[in-house]
Amino acid sequence: MLRPFWHSRFLIPALLMLLSACSKPDGPEEVAVNFFHTLYNEHDLEAAEKMVTDASRDKLHDDFKYIEGALAVIATEQNTTYDFQARSEQTRTSADSAFVYVWTSLDNSTTETLLLREGDRWQVDFTYPSGQAAKKALTEEVLNVTEKQARLPETPGQ
Repeated sequence: MLRPFWHSRFLIPALLMLLSACSKPDGPEEVAVNFFHTLYNEHDLEAAEKMVTDASRDKLHDDFKYIEGALAVIATEQNTTYDFQARSEQTRTSADSAFVYVWTSLDNSTTETLLLREGDRWQVDFTYPSGQAAKKALTEEVLNVTEKQARLPETPGQ
């Protein structure tokens, strides 16, 4: 018995749509790690914007200008991709908020990141103060690179 053409043509896409609709939204750890990766490695403000709270968007825009400039300075010295990992054993989650501790290879430190639930999605609160640790590490990296670039080579005999 042959299957009708419409059966296979419509059944498979319908099943795929159903499966994707049933997928669970990312948890706070995945959102936090994806956010930092998107911001520092992909430099994608539009995608990062979708991962922050509504109240954080202006701050993200202001800081993104700085982050992009700093990463451009570092990129002239080295092409770097930073690693970000959630420290699951430290994560604290409640019904509407979560503290996720994200380790970064930027400065080998762990940053406390606050996420808030908005609707059914976890969003990074980019206004939370300890989230500024990565920005501080980035500033130190820029200063190191700038210092290396500013040094004049020593001439023999001096």
